[in-house]
Amino acid sequence: MFCNLSGAASIFCAAPGSTVPWQHRSRTEDLAIKALGLIPIGVVLLVKDSGYVLLKNPGMDWARYGATLESINKSIHLGFVVVCVVVLLQLAWEIGRLMYREYGERATTR
Repeated sequence: MFCNLSGAASIFCAAPGSTVPWQHRSRTEDLAIKALGLIPIGVVLLVKDSGYVLLKNPGMDWARYGATLESINKSIHLGFVVVCVVVLLQLAWEIGRLMYREYGERATTR
């Protein structure tokens, strides 16, 4: 049991594993974290010539493994593109929900 004794009049106790009010992030913090999460994906997408998997000795092994290596690198790149698109769509959805919610709150207060 965790208890916050921040004042004589207010005592808040929470069971283990439950969240307490100050542990929740605001909507804008959530959006900022999701937007910053795109940076590593973008860095991986900018890898030169999709060089995710490289040969140890490209001169000797290229004839034998070149086509397979290109296929693997293209597949990895395509996977990262799909992940990036999904994350962008989720971010756009969350921004749209936030805007709609804010508009609804403003419209009801008029």
